[in-house]
Amino acid sequence: MNSLRRLLQNHRHLPFHQDDPFLEDAVNLIINIVGILSFRISEQDSVHRSRHQNCHSLFSKEVMSRVLVVEDSVTQREMITDLLKGSGLDVTVASDGVEALEQIAGKSPDLVVLDIVMPRMNGYEVCRQIKANPKTQNIPVVMCSSKGEEFDRYWGMKQGADAYIAKPFQPTELVGTVKQLLRG
Repeated sequence: MNSLRRLLQNHRHLPFHQDDPFLEDAVNLIINIVGILSFRISEQDSVHRSRHQNCHSLFSKEVMSRVLVVEDSVTQREMITDLLKGSGLDVTVASDGVEALEQIAGKSPDLVVLDIVMPRMNGYEVCRQIKANPKTQNIPVVMCSSKGEEFDRYWGMKQGADAYIAKPFQPTELVGTVKQLLRG
């Protein structure tokens, strides 16, 4: 799986990269799927090893953290949602920035995973509004975008993001970042 992921990540050196944005998106999606499959396989191994250690949690009243995933691409939204749910998080979704702010006003999530390029309101503006509001300013925001240049990272953090992850990402990177920010 890792060698397939590395091969696909090096696709940018192939001649089709410049001419076909659809193919670029498809390759990025395949990279993410391969990463998730690798993550799930390793996750299953750890579940089997630690099953006996987790029996006590069946009897405790653990509250799952609520994460809002804001992503306009249905495929990416479902993939991120499945990944986070598989890690034991309660996930709600929004397909654009306006819908995200409406949901946050209704019931604040514990963390927001936020795309940048979206209809109606981009992720930068959503992040600025979250951080400007005293009721929501302490909600961690993870920007997760295909805009992966250093300036994009800088600009996302300048808007108030707590973390910035470029797509395609490794599942462990997203889950680890989310869980670390939720721990505080």
